[in-house]
Amino acid sequence: MNSYILFLFFIVTCSCASAQDVIDFGTDGDTCPVTIQSVPVVNTDIPQVNEPSYSAHLERWLNGSYSQPRPDMLKMYVGKKVFVFGANDQASVAAATRVKADMGLCVEYRNLQDLDSFKEQTKITFPVELANDYVVSVFNLKSYPVLVTIKENTVEYSTDF
Repeated sequence: MNSYILFLFFIVTCSCASAQDVIDFGTDGDTCPVTIQSVPVVNTDIPQVNEPSYSAHLERWLNGSYSQPRPDMLKMYVGKKVFVFGANDQASVAAATRVKADMGLCVEYRNLQDLDSFKEQTKITFPVELANDYVVSVFNLKSYPVLVTIKENTVEYSTDF
């Protein structure tokens, strides 16, 4: 980094102290011609980026619990509790105020503002990930809102917040 700065300083100093189109390389009198070209500005249309949106098409689940064997893909989450919710779902809003989770997983959202609004309304402090079809299949989700507890050998799904 220092040699790069020194090189730039050298070039600027040499170009300022030299003749108009020549860089002087010191006491030996060596010079090299400098060509300055301008590049035309090209107008390009930048495509509009659409915000992410997703709907897992899961059912809304209000009570009960069940468990199933833990898939290998969830091994890194052993000991964690994941709150699965929909950003525009009133049952999810009510549950979020009572749930104790390590992270959230949003399975229904129209845009990022939906998620921001949900977080502001519920005052949740845990990190939230946006779901997609792969994540829904790995967690084997069937409904929401639900608290998913990943244990050593099982995954428990519960609405007992």
